[in-house]
Amino acid sequence: MVEWIFFDVGSVLFDDVRQNYFCYRFACDRFRERRPDFTFTELLRRREVAALAGESWILHALARDLLPEREAEQIFVDLRSELLPLYDDFHPPARGAMEMLEQLRSRYRLGIIANQPPECRNSLERRKLLADFEVVAISELVDLHKPDPAFYRWAIQQAGCAPEQAVMIGDRIDNDIAPARSVGMKTILVLSDVVSQASLLPDEPEARDFVESCRRVSLFSAAVSDPQPDRTIERLPDVPAAVAGL
Repeated sequence: MVEWIFFDVGSVLFDDVRQNYFCYRFACDRFRERRPDFTFTELLRRREVAALAGESWILHALARDLLPEREAEQIFVDLRSELLPLYDDFHPPARGAMEMLEQLRSRYRLGIIANQPPECRNSLERRKLLADFEVVAISELVDLHKPDPAFYRWAIQQAGCAPEQAVMIGDRIDNDIAPARSVGMKTILVLSDVVSQASLLPDEPEARDFVESCRRVSLFSAAVSDPQPDRTIERLPDVPAAVAGL
């Protein structure tokens, strides 16, 4: 019987399509400093190839391919300094998230397991959501990161439950479903729909190209992989029924 529900944050509780688009645009501008003829179209093409090949950290891999190591690493240092002060702007609550939590909080105990900076916890508090979660496992606060199964075991230990009494809800097989199942948790995969989030993006040609690229190939690893989740859903309002069916 499920007693605990753990959530990922990005593309689950918060929509982060604006952040992902910003990261690709930012990186492309850096690549053009070295290769003036490099285009955003080419970057998206390479992204799709990497996703289909099962690359987990796609933009990092592309940066290493296109730039010297030090310059590649600097992109992500600079991105962090740009993004953190605007965390709320780049991470609006996902459609249906508030209503879903309202349905779940009276029946289950809730937690978070997410690769996020400390600002994520601050954002949850500003939005008066932090009190909904009894266990908040934020990677940079506990010095553990997905997909390390130890991160999931830490959260389960904090919850004081058996793994089979907990379900993990995330948007990635590699980072969420596989490690959660490896420690004995039940799992639900939320299909991230960048196309439906397109209204969050600026009205510019490269944003439209980004959406079309994600329509063709998943934003993250698109390789067919095991293990499969116990349930797969397309919308957050489907979470309560999916959990009840486990």
